[in-house]
Amino acid sequence: MKKTLFFRIMLILCCTVFSMGAFAQALLVEDFDYTVGTTLVSNGWNITGTSLDNPILVGEGLAFNGYAGSGIGGAALVNNNYQDVNKGFAPVTSGVIYVAFMFKTGSSNSQGYFLHLSEPDTTGACSTSKFSARVFVSGNGTAVGIAQNSSFPSGNTLAVTPGTTYLGVIEHDYSTGYSKLYVFNQFPTSQPTSGYVTSATSTTNTAGFVCLRQYNNNQDITVDGIRVATTWADAVAASSTNQAAAPTFSVPGGLVSTDNVSITLSSSTPNASIYYTLDGTTP
Repeated sequence: MKKTLFFRIMLILCCTVFSMGAFAQALLVEDFDYTVGTTLVSNGWNITGTSLDNPILVGEGLAFNGYAGSGIGGAALVNNNYQDVNKGFAPVTSGVIYVAFMFKTGSSNSQGYFLHLSEPDTTGACSTSKFSARVFVSGNGTAVGIAQNSSFPSGNTLAVTPGTTYLGVIEHDYSTGYSKLYVFNQFPTSQPTSGYVTSATSTTNTAGFVCLRQYNNNQDITVDGIRVATTWADAVAASSTNQAAAPTFSVPGGLVSTDNVSITLSSSTPNASIYYTLDGTTP
């Protein structure tokens, strides 16, 4: 990325450079940066339904190289029965919604769905029935899939290896009602056009909550780094280690007193955006 500037008399330049996605605006970011052993309910999550038994606890966090939520805080241990929880965000009723999350399955598991979206009910709380984009795991932890109802999507799943951390991404399109599920073992540089599975059509009209579900004491799933957004780039955000390289200047810093001076600002990072000010303040 290059930007050429022309100034007269004196120049004091303060410049900052950002890679694409640096100003990501997610609707919800949940890195589970809480004390290990505490409950999600004690850290801002709400109970879906009424069960108080076997609360979801905070465990050791997951890491996925390149992802913004990698290696921050703890993770959610979705590995028991009864208590389900949810966390809200500004409702989305049109366009596309994306949910990115790290997950790890255990080899001894129980078939069922462990993560999904939900509509607000008439009071604005999380609905206990209007679910969409349900993410399933197989009984042996070797496959995940997506469906709108409570039936396992047999023959429409993606393979995973138990004990390995993956990055999952839900894409739900309100113009079609369909959901897609992507699963990555390496951080994607862009949204792929293949390699995903697609669900049936959803009958829900709004997404306002992301939910974690416990349905069997044999299930063994860890979830971490949830990001909800209306664009792929804002949900599947890169970690800070992927920030753009610092800018370089074609003219040495200091005061310039020549009438016409051409200065080129450059960053070695492709598609970087350069921001500058002329009064020494931070851009």
